[in-house]
Amino acid sequence: MHRDWEYLQKAANFGADAYILKTETSINILNTIKSVYQGKKIFPHKINNLQIEFTETDELLKKLNTLSKRELDVLHELKSGKLNREIADELQISILTVETHRCSIMQKLEIRSTFAFAKMLNLLQSKNLF
Repeated sequence: MHRDWEYLQKAANFGADAYILKTETSINILNTIKSVYQGKKIFPHKINNLQIEFTETDELLKKLNTLSKRELDVLHELKSGKLNREIADELQISILTVETHRCSIMQKLEIRSTFAFAKMLNLLQSKNLF
């Protein structure tokens, strides 16, 4: 497979359990397959320091799947940098409803602070996850 970061990032974002380079030996490929079968996530040793990031991203994506369609709509608008008032106008809902969805999103994603929420929005934006 390609060594390019973008391919690796996409593979991880779409739930890949492993990423094997063409340059890997047959033994390493076989060991990777066995490890994945045992439930492990395996990525090239040259980028193992990124594996923690993939795990966190994978957990975030799983949590995002628990959001309702309307919560996802609000999250998308928040990620774009819109204010609650702008989101309310865009989605034709009240500002209070936007705030309620925002609280619900934070609760479902287990985010405890506005700073952590902003950090998560930045992660979604920078990795184009959503």
